Amino acid sequence: MVGKDKLLMPVVFTIVVSASIFALCTIWEYESKSGFFDVSGSLFDFLPNPFVEKQSGILDDVSRWWRKLTKNEQIYWPIFGLNILIFIAWQISSLTPVMLKWFCTTYIPGHPVAVPMVLSIFSHASLLHLAANMSALYSITPFAAELLGREMFVALFLVSGIVSSLGSYTHQVLTGRYFRSLGASGALCGISAIIYSKLPQLQVQFFFLPGVFISATSAVHYLLIFDVFCLLAGQHYFDHAAHVAGFLFGLYVHKFGDVPIGYVKGVTLKFWQGFHPTSGY
Repeated sequence: MVGKDKLLMPVVFTIVVSASIFALCTIWEYESKSGFFDVSGSLFDFLPNPFVEKQSGILDDVSRWWRKLTKNEQIYWPIFGLNILIFIAWQISSLTPVMLKWFCTTYIPGHPVAVPMVLSIFSHASLLHLAANMSALYSITPFAAELLGREMFVALFLVSGIVSSLGSYTHQVLTGRYFRSLGASGALCGISAIIYSKLPQLQVQFFFLPGVFISATSAVHYLLIFDVFCLLAGQHYFDHAAHVAGFLFGLYVHKFGDVPIGYVKGVTLKFWQGFHPTSGY
């Protein structure tokens, strides 16, 4: 199978699933405006009453904590929880074959190609990797969700992760060097590129140098140049191809994304308003 044929499946998957994610998040946004997805009350109404009564103290504490969070903060914790569950699964040796098969992206023969492009976004096998990415996500989520809207933030986070997986696949196919890749770094690169491009005058700390700040736009460009350099130099400790793809996707969304995303949202709203009219818009 030649290179372009190998990439056909992940390219088609990226296009179809990305459009579906934007459509679903458009419906989520539409229904949220009508109060249909209001989760400000109890989180556990769906649980059987005997279980709720038995665990009422703990569940009440969790519900009170949840209600104290802002709506934008409520976006972070489900993502964090999913990452924790998958991290725990990595620590169970009997699950290792499952994790290697479904929660990593790679073009190793016999390995599934499509589904891991999504699952790998939430997959971290090491505590350091998990802590680094979840800390970065925690710092950017409330801010990004406020700027983009909660629903669009979730959509762009997921699609950035999928596109970064496609970038990793492309690099593997072109170089013939197959490896396993996982983590939220590519998704974070995409979100960072979008946010920092929208706020070019925002000052961010230059790597970990205290007191040294640069503009957000410069930070994105420096990080992109760094990843491109490492990619060309053959550095393999990180999946630099995924990072580059995430950054480029974020820059594309900032520059040209209104047209394709707006088209998907428009078609979705037209269909959904006819199928399920509410006071959302």
